[in-house]
Order: sequence, then structure tokens, then C-alpha cells
Amino acid sequence: MVARPAHLRGAVALAALTLLPACLASTVVQHDARSVVQAEPTLDWRAAEAADLDGLYESVRLEGDAAAALWKLYYHFARDGSYTGAALVFDGECARFQTLSGTWSLVGGRLDLDGSSGASAAVAGDHLRISSEAGTALFIQAAGH
Repeated sequence: MVARPAHLRGAVALAALTLLPACLASTVVQHDARSVVQAEPTLDWRAAEAADLDGLYESVRLEGDAAAALWKLYYHFARDGSYTGAALVFDGECARFQTLSGTWSLVGGRLDLDGSSGASAAVAGDHLRISSEAGTALFIQAAGH
């Protein structure tokens, strides 16, 4: 056996590790076995009341037509009836945050933002679900008031 200098032994070992996958048989994993499936938490939803919304909420899931352009939503609802929000919107070329502020109220599980009451609001623990014709956003409370 020929003795090789230390720097060559390291290079040979690295080359062997790099080539190892080429020596292994290809394996195809079924589509349904490729992704990680997280179990949905079992949540006991109820119609939200105004006191439930006090604080900062961060979206954890967006569904429906709105999810095609919205990547992330943040809302802060204050006790005085004011709110502010930020949406990370992707227009097909770049992502940008858009912000808005205004007033909110909640009666009978219907969320009114700036006079438009097109959404229902439900809560379960520290989760908030806002649903409208455009889709559903599931939030988790990131911080209290």
C-alpha cells in the first residue's frame, strides 16, 4: 500500500463521500409520503366577543382565494376600538408589506373593520379565525395588549 500525504487522504475521503450517493440505488417516494403532515390541533371554536380580540395576532394559515397573494397577516386590535394591520403580499414578482389602520367592532361574531362587516370571527384559546368570502385566516395571539 502506498502512503499518501495527509492532505490527499482528506481529498480522497471527501471525493468518496461525494460519489457515494451515485452508487446507491434511486428510490422514489410516493407523493403522499413526501411531505410532513402536522396534526391539526383540536380546537373548540366559539363566536368571538370584543374582549377576545385585544392584542396582536399573527397568521399561521391562510386559505381560499386570498391565500394566492397573501403570505402573512398581522393584526393588532386595541381595546379602544382601533386596529392596525400588515399584510405580506406577493404580486407575482415581489413581496411587499401593505399596512392599514382604522376602527373595529365585533357584535354577534361579526367583525366590522371600518364599517365593513363582511367577516365572521371565532376564537379557541389563543387562536382567532376570521372568515369571509375571500377566504379564512387562522391566527395565533402573539402578544396581549
